[in-house]
Amino acid sequence: ITADVIHNYLQMRGAQERKSIAIQTVNDQKTTLALVNKVLASGYGSELDLARAKAMFAASKAVVPQLATAENVHRQRLAILLGETPSQMHQRLNQTSEDKVAVNTPKKAPSIVGSSKRNATTTTRKMPEMSGLIPVGLPSDLLQRRPDLRIAEREMAAINEDLGAAIAAKYPKFFLTGAPGLIAGDFDDLFNSSSTAWIASVGVSWNVFDGGRSDAMVDIQEARFKNSALTYQYAVNNAIGEVETLLQGYGNSQEYQSLVLESKQQTDRAVSKAESLYEAGLVDYLSVLDAQRQQHLLQDRVVTARLQTAQVAVGLHKALGGNWQLNSNMTQ
Repeated sequence: ITADVIHNYLQMRGAQERKSIAIQTVNDQKTTLALVNKVLASGYGSELDLARAKAMFAASKAVVPQLATAENVHRQRLAILLGETPSQMHQRLNQTSEDKVAVNTPKKAPSIVGSSKRNATTTTRKMPEMSGLIPVGLPSDLLQRRPDLRIAEREMAAINEDLGAAIAAKYPKFFLTGAPGLIAGDFDDLFNSSSTAWIASVGVSWNVFDGGRSDAMVDIQEARFKNSALTYQYAVNNAIGEVETLLQGYGNSQEYQSLVLESKQQTDRAVSKAESLYEAGLVDYLSVLDAQRQQHLLQDRVVTARLQTAQVAVGLHKALGGNWQLNSNMTQ
């Protein structure tokens, strides 16, 4: 539940941030389209430039409703996970204090500061930053906290006990029985207190001829134990594969995020250069708008790269059954 809450919260904030970038891109494309129309009206433009500008403007507008849908979907999922109504979740996400999503949240809505109109737009906040790095060479002892491994191990232990009981049932059982009695040398001493005694006997129970039932029960329990052992082995292999895949994905996402950030820095420099050249009268404003379009595109990729890295980190927490540190709690 914790992983699902964090996943949907990150997805919602990521969609909001990407939607803001998309809206800014649409505004820039609108300005570009107006300039192309103006140049075409003056006789210096071409229909090809106008068609390209219209296509880019339409493509930019098409992204906005998709991101709005994604934002709403993840907001509704958060409400379901936290046991709240959509209006309560809307208020929670629009509170003016620092946004925190808690798992153990009461179903009663908390007090809200500020506006709480149901049809208002959810306050847009940037996606939370993830600090720190996941260490490599994680100990395999971390996998013991996974619920599926613990259940598979306990099931195997329980079936092993049943197997032992089935084997023990094949052998004879000895038991002692006893009853109070009287022992006396003659009839006169029969009713004296010293004549009281405990008479014991030994009993034996052994189903020698049971038609092979005991052997069949042992075979059944042995088959169950082998099956449980294979199930446990499969669970361990699946857990190890899942963790290794996520660790590799985390490393790749870190590299991707670093390259995207480097590309964005170069794009920012290109925008600054284009603006300087435009102010000097060396280029037209279309060059500035094109550089800004590339900048918005890289801004969107930076958000998706951060979101990808955060999602892998959340998935690794879940795969390890908690944090990657033994005997410690997750820090918020």
